[in-house]
Amino acid sequence: MLASVKSELAIIRTMAPVLTVTIVFVCAFVCFGMGSYAGAPAACAMVPILVMFSLLGYDDQNGWLRYRAALPLARRDVVVGRYLAIVVCSSVVLVALFAVTMACVSAFPALGIEMEQTSPPEIFSACVASTAIVLVLVAIAQPFSIKFGGSKGARYIGCALMFIGCLIYVASQFAMPELFTGLEDLVSQHPVVSLIALAVVSLAIYAASCMLSIRIFEKKDV
Repeated sequence: MLASVKSELAIIRTMAPVLTVTIVFVCAFVCFGMGSYAGAPAACAMVPILVMFSLLGYDDQNGWLRYRAALPLARRDVVVGRYLAIVVCSSVVLVALFAVTMACVSAFPALGIEMEQTSPPEIFSACVASTAIVLVLVAIAQPFSIKFGGSKGARYIGCALMFIGCLIYVASQFAMPELFTGLEDLVSQHPVVSLIALAVVSLAIYAASCMLSIRIFEKKDV
């Protein structure tokens, strides 16, 4: 499994310069434009999706997925390595973006740019929350990519995410508005507990997605 994780991280390392410039630019630009820490959670939300699709694109190049499946690695380890690599990258970038945002919050006022004064725990919590939510989206998307591949799977991923988004909108506006109102009150009254619960639920869904993807990949003819 460790070899599989190292393989995924080695692939990500080749894309790291472009991804780093993009993410840091988005973080700093949003902080500058909105005068708040909003750039941090926005950029954190980008990371899992960017890493997932970057790895999917690499799978489609030169038959890399077929070659990797032929290596002396258990297919289970290949899938788990992919999932762990996304989590590791998201966690590392989360900490880095938190530091970048703290630097922006401190430096911009000295340059005459108004910034919303926010405590570091609030900024870090926003980063964790946005990452956890997007990891759920990645958990939904990954089985499709494992089953159908990068190019074809992207179409199914888009349809699945749009369908889920529509369901959430209908539920929040028409079917169960009281439930969503209650969740908002719970988050405002117990922010720390809510953040921990969000992280736990997100990782549980992510782990369930990983188990499903393992079953799919073990039966897949590559």
